[in-house]
Amino acid sequence: MTSDLQASEILALYEDAVKQTRGFVAAVRPEQLRLATPCTEWNVQKLLDHIVELPGFYAGILTGRRPTLIAPGSGSLETFDSATTTLIQTSKQPGVLARKFSSPQGSMSGAQFLLSAFLDMLIHGWDLAYATGQDTDLDPDLVDAAYELFAPHMEGLRPSGAFGVEVPVAPNAGRQDRLLAIMGRQA
Repeated sequence: MTSDLQASEILALYEDAVKQTRGFVAAVRPEQLRLATPCTEWNVQKLLDHIVELPGFYAGILTGRRPTLIAPGSGSLETFDSATTTLIQTSKQPGVLARKFSSPQGSMSGAQFLLSAFLDMLIHGWDLAYATGQDTDLDPDLVDAAYELFAPHMEGLRPSGAFGVEVPVAPNAGRQDRLLAIMGRQA
């Protein structure tokens, strides 16, 4: 999935997804934390916790330290900023994106971990926006990149359990709707 992208391009995708999702996180109001989300096992607070925890988890893997886990209910704008900044800084360390790391899916490069973090940030950003009644239009460049990078590989990735069952869409559906559909979401 990463052969055509340079490390700097992968990092830029992640940083842009973080910027977009940060806006969604900043707009969440306290009374929305118990709302349901498209991730049926999570409410808004649990989704925020995941959005905050995953960058720390990946940063831990990329540095060889124990991945950072957060206390339930501590996902917030402040913890989001801290976790995403840590992953970005870690990813900028020389050679870290080229290095190979162990994962439950086998050996993966740092770049592959960061691409996974990009997709997670983009899709869960949409989930958060949807659940809290925000504008759910994602950056079309990020949508195009995610679709081109992941759509051809979804059937191989789906058994991991990280993705829902593909949702049918109209033949003339836009790229964002098609991306969400392969991720198991209906726009």
